[in-house]
Amino acid sequence: MIGSLKEEVLLAVARLGPRVISADVHDAINEARKSERGKGLSFAAVFNTLKRLTDDEMLDTGKSKTLHRGKPMVAYTINATGERALEEASAIRRHIAARKNRSELGGLAHA
Repeated sequence: MIGSLKEEVLLAVARLGPRVISADVHDAINEARKSERGKGLSFAAVFNTLKRLTDDEMLDTGKSKTLHRGKPMVAYTINATGERALEEASAIRRHIAARKNRSELGGLAHA
């Protein structure tokens, strides 16, 4: 089970495609967050989450073609472990929604 921030970052990397840099992930997340919630995330929050996802072996890294101070930046790509984590999070969300709907319709609300 992954937390909501990790899920949000994984989804952004998956949507943006392979070999995406942290600045692009940050921009994509903030564009969506600002329209939904009125505020975004700091770059540090996104960068640190990318690092944790890499440490958790849900993202692969490589060198990007984009340079920063003459050096290639780190590029992130979601891997099979990250895709499984997203699938599990989605399944849990569907399960919770189904239970909530059954409860609202007068069904059993216990496990």
